[in-house]
Amino acid sequence: MNIDPNILNTFLTLMASVGILGLLLFFVKKTALNFKKRGAESNLEVLSKLSLSQKNNLFIVKAKNKTLLIGVSEKNINLISELETDNSAVNLHSDQILNKIKNTNKTESNVNSDLSFKAFLKSAILKNN
Repeated sequence: MNIDPNILNTFLTLMASVGILGLLLFFVKKTALNFKKRGAESNLEVLSKLSLSQKNNLFIVKAKNKTLLIGVSEKNINLISELETDNSAVNLHSDQILNKIKNTNKTESNVNSDLSFKAFLKSAILKNN
């Protein structure tokens, strides 16, 4: 069986090109993982998210040694409260988060006419009671 030298040359060139591209992909992926690991050393971590509506969310965020409950809307980001740093506060479910907000807001009888996300949460929780 005779193989045309031009076809053989083209096939070997194609295989060498695929091999070089494979090695290049391997090194790019390896270096990208190293950069990703360096970025993971951040002191900020989102522990939990609760969607209240399409554009309003509650986040439990760990920043260094503090655990924070943050309200995020389309235009505002508000600190609602600082949670205890023990693991039980981190593992709260959405109902427990809302109950915690209700308990902290019971001392305030009137809701300000503020247009912040915190005021929105207070009014929504008080209407449900």
